[in-house]
Amino acid sequence: MQFDNIDLKILAALQEDGALANSQLAELTGLSEKDVETRREKLEGDSIISGYNAFVSRAKTGFDIFAFVQIALNDHERSAAEKFGQFLKNSPYVLEAHAMTEEMDFLAKVVVSSLEELSMVVSDHLEAQEGVKSARALISLETIKETTALPF
Repeated sequence: MQFDNIDLKILAALQEDGALANSQLAELTGLSEKDVETRREKLEGDSIISGYNAFVSRAKTGFDIFAFVQIALNDHERSAAEKFGQFLKNSPYVLEAHAMTEEMDFLAKVVVSSLEELSMVVSDHLEAQEGVKSARALISLETIKETTALPF
């Protein structure tokens, strides 16, 4: 899909603040509110905008430990990877999960409230799954940059 400069302005503004009203977007773009509403509905209808979220502070809600977990499977058959991928999708501890190349099969972005909980997640939750060869946690000391915004 191709975007014009107005679409890109709308997308960039909504990435910055998903709660912007159409009137605010109209001011930003120079369009009427109705034209902004039409464009926004098209972007939503085409799943370019797939939802709006509140960004909740991990630290202020007690989720102080943030880690990346490298996971290797014993079996590299597609069915084993799909089964484990589904497990990761359903895990409340996993914020993101990616199928990877090279030495690991998956990389999971995990959030927990303590080191003890991280140990439990790695050993009792991840490594305990059928077909998991190893799970190695890399603890983040500091988040330097975190965004969901695409570079428009």
